[in-house]
Amino acid sequence: EGDPLASIQSEINVIEKSGGTLLIPSFSLDRTQELMHVIMHLKKEGKVIIVEGEFDAISLFSIGIKNAVAVKGTALTQNQASLLSRFTKNIALCFDKDSAGLEATKRSLPILEKQGLTATVIEIQEGKDADEAIKDSPGLFKKTLKKEISIYDYFFDKLVASEDKKTIEGKRKSLEILPIIMQI
Repeated sequence: EGDPLASIQSEINVIEKSGGTLLIPSFSLDRTQELMHVIMHLKKEGKVIIVEGEFDAISLFSIGIKNAVAVKGTALTQNQASLLSRFTKNIALCFDKDSAGLEATKRSLPILEKQGLTATVIEIQEGKDADEAIKDSPGLFKKTLKKEISIYDYFFDKLVASEDKKTIEGKRKSLEILPIIMQI
């Protein structure tokens, strides 16, 4: 079916023309070689792990997880999702454990749905982000990666099951899942 390296080189050209919207850890001066390495791992693993920042991605690489990319901050863009859809249909979001990470996950769902991508969530157990969790306990973080959950289960757990239904505020917070469900 043609030269696989030529195919990967073609995909690298697409990434570079997209304005570098996806950040990958770069350990050498040969960016093409680094991109080729990441693309091969994305295809091999059949999914990409999306983290917020460069340090998160670098930490994942340091423990042997090579199918990770970072978005700048907490904003996954349509362009990034489109680019990733060339390599895999499976996305695992591993955003920070704070409210901004939850909001980033909410904003990512319609973008991923529009591209026909399947999304899961990796919930960080220890630390505020992937970088900190890996520094604290790389083994625990690797176990956490194996426990990814459907993005819909994640929202249900975060927005419905965790709220006190006996209070007005709890009921209001539980209703935040409705716009998410309406997007499906």
